[in-house]
Amino acid sequence: MDTTLIRTPLHDIHAALGARMVPFAGYAMPIQYPTGIRAEHAAVRTAAGTGASAPEADNQSVRAPMRAPASDPASSAARK
Repeated sequence: MDTTLIRTPLHDIHAALGARMVPFAGYAMPIQYPTGIRAEHAAVRTAAGTGASAPEADNQSVRAPMRAPASDPASSAARK
């Protein structure tokens, strides 16, 4: 059995930041950084995602259609 893990394109950046890498679904994935989980959580809540502050982001949602419109050729071909 081959235990070589696949590295993502960001692997070297994670390693340079001191991330602890673990195997996940055949990939080497970062799970923890030296700054700790609280600093990582704060960074995501304040600087990632929609660009809105955390309280504003909590009230926003994205909705997608449940199925393709009838005018979509791919969906009409699937129904035939």
